[in-house]
Amino acid sequence: MALLVTLALAGATTAARAQDLTNTGTQLTVQPGVLLAVPGALVNQAGATLTTGGTVQVGGDFTNAGTVVPASGTVVFTGTADQNLTPGGATLANVEVRNTGPVGANRVLLPADLIISQQLTLTGGMLRTAPAAALRLASGAGLTGETSGRYVQGNLEIARANVQGTTPVDFGNGVLLNPNGNTLGTVRVTRAAGLQLAGVSYGQNPANSAQKGIDRVWTIAAAQAPTTPADLTFSWLADDDNGLTDFRQAQVWRMPDNGTAWEPVGPRAEASARGPRPRPAASRPALLLSRAGR
Repeated sequence: MALLVTLALAGATTAARAQDLTNTGTQLTVQPGVLLAVPGALVNQAGATLTTGGTVQVGGDFTNAGTVVPASGTVVFTGTADQNLTPGGATLANVEVRNTGPVGANRVLLPADLIISQQLTLTGGMLRTAPAAALRLASGAGLTGETSGRYVQGNLEIARANVQGTTPVDFGNGVLLNPNGNTLGTVRVTRAAGLQLAGVSYGQNPANSAQKGIDRVWTIAAAQAPTTPADLTFSWLADDDNGLTDFRQAQVWRMPDNGTAWEPVGPRAEASARGPRPRPAASRPALLLSRAGR
């Protein structure tokens, strides 16, 4: 049985609560140009198929245990409290976070890995992954709207293909990479941020555990190793300063591929007011004891 949605729906339900929508085993298709508005939770059960060609607007949790066909549509989260996004292995084309809840309860919570193939837009609230989960933006996918109080917390991976030559590549998650003539192929930059977890989203000086970094760590992986040094510029929001206030002596740290202790890279530099500064490439996570641009 196929259910083709051609009208905007509000409060449609196959569940007990009037504002929830549960797809129990049908093919639910939202055509391009169509709005499916669910004030409560949207559940796509095992054996069911949801095709998001238009806009699917969810005011509660989004739970998938079946099949989601991303097409080119958008899933919009419009809750007034924390919402759970349980992808069940699905890929979504476009996601917009438009949560209007109070600070601290205006998050879209992601407990498992999710791939977004086209665009993530933040217009209200946060998107927060579990410490072991990752939000992955496919090569060419974009991210817009990050600002103070509104960004992706947790693990955010962004890929860029065919990174080569001398043109800087902005990954959109706080890393600007200049290949400096290298051919690196596909480069993946994973940012762990805002989790307040030592060893996960921030590092500590092995010689002085009281000396900590900002609450952001980047892992950079290239398909092809560089033959000459590439340049990296790091930037971040004041939200992740992690209690640090003096940025006159900035220091980049990295962890080598063999997983040994953090080590400093390059000299200290002032980084409190002049905007992002380029730093040597790091083969594993880079720990910063400063913030680029205030």
